[in-house]
Amino acid sequence: DYEVAIADYEKRVPPNKAWEDFYAQANFRRAEILRHNDRIAEAMPNYDKAVAMRPDNLEFRFNRALANSRLERHDAVIADLTRVIDASPRRGPFYISGLNNRGLAYMRQGKFPEAIADLDRALATEPGSPLTLVRRGIIFEGAGQRDKAIADYRESLKIYAKMQEALDGLKRLGAAP
Repeated sequence: DYEVAIADYEKRVPPNKAWEDFYAQANFRRAEILRHNDRIAEAMPNYDKAVAMRPDNLEFRFNRALANSRLERHDAVIADLTRVIDASPRRGPFYISGLNNRGLAYMRQGKFPEAIADLDRALATEPGSPLTLVRRGIIFEGAGQRDKAIADYRESLKIYAKMQEALDGLKRLGAAP
């Protein structure tokens, strides 16, 4: 029970170092449960505690960024994902996803050059990613670069013909698959 684990830890003054990892994990797991149940605002204090205890834990930061994205806190998303990207090995589990999600956060701020640069970096590392192509297409679309958006949507469909986001993008732009 995460509530009991968190309460037990918080009763300890000063915090017992032996419990810190357990406490950080309990807060993170509770935050994840809340996020997956669309209780994002309630999850944030637990993410913040987990990250404060373990600032170099990439999973904690990445998932807090996902939660902040749902709350449209784009500066917070970019800050966490920048730490994740900078600390991740190029082929690590958070590198490509971090670039993809940070690119979307930049796009939502209207920072299209930064957004495109992130997706270009992701594609340089993983050239055949249909999801990254679709996301870059979305960014090109938002930047008013219709032809580049269409090209990315079509390229993603060559790799995965059922990519709904690509089909939707082409439909929005009045282009055939």
